[in-house]
Amino acid sequence: MSSESMPVPAQPDDGSLLFSGMPDLIRDQFDRLMVLAGPAYGHELLHRLSLDLQSVQTRLETALPRRDWGDLRAQTHILAALAGSVGAPRLQHMAQSVNRLPDTTEPTLLDRVMLPMLDQLRGLLRFVTERLAEFR
Repeated sequence: MSSESMPVPAQPDDGSLLFSGMPDLIRDQFDRLMVLAGPAYGHELLHRLSLDLQSVQTRLETALPRRDWGDLRAQTHILAALAGSVGAPRLQHMAQSVNRLPDTTEPTLLDRVMLPMLDQLRGLLRFVTERLAEFR
């Protein structure tokens, strides 16, 4: 996908990103990934995914108040890849959009775009944690 066709952050009054037409999770894509992993590796996949998502969340929450653009970009790059691989297109595109923000982005706009993305990240992490619990 070229950078021209990638969604960009909007600046609506409510502070959310305009990705409302995208699903939070494409369950068929997630299920296909789990079938590929198989019963022997499904638990390992979910465990590692959970650890990776937790790490990204922690680092984003640390980088945001410091306006650490290097870490914000690194973590949103990782997040976009993780979200894309499990079938979470809204989170994937949010992360890609945050990743493309210029360093000169106003702090209030950065907060307004990051907070909905972090909410989506928490939702995906909950989903993965619930699936992981099913293996026990």
